[in-house]
Amino acid sequence: MKFFAATAVLFAAAAMALPGGRHPGGERPGPYNPCPNNLLKVPQCCDTDALGLLGLGCIAPPNNRPGSVGAFADCCRASSRRPKCCAVTTGLEASVLCIDPEGL
Repeated sequence: MKFFAATAVLFAAAAMALPGGRHPGGERPGPYNPCPNNLLKVPQCCDTDALGLLGLGCIAPPNNRPGSVGAFADCCRASSRRPKCCAVTTGLEASVLCIDPEGL
């Protein structure tokens, strides 16, 4: 039981030591990163999302460096698409493993 408690405290301390927020280095110090997940890190603007497995009609955001989650959503809506964070883009307007960005 003591081992479990010590392990839980260790993992909690490690999680708190990691930089937080969508900005590198803490809450606000660096540029906005729309897709901070290490696996799902490719920002895309997609027409259709098929159960989070496949994004169809996906293109790179017209503004490659959106300054906020709102700017990311706005630049995708300008082309009648929705913002997504995907694992892989095929280059044929399709992306694999897509989720909504944090904050939307």
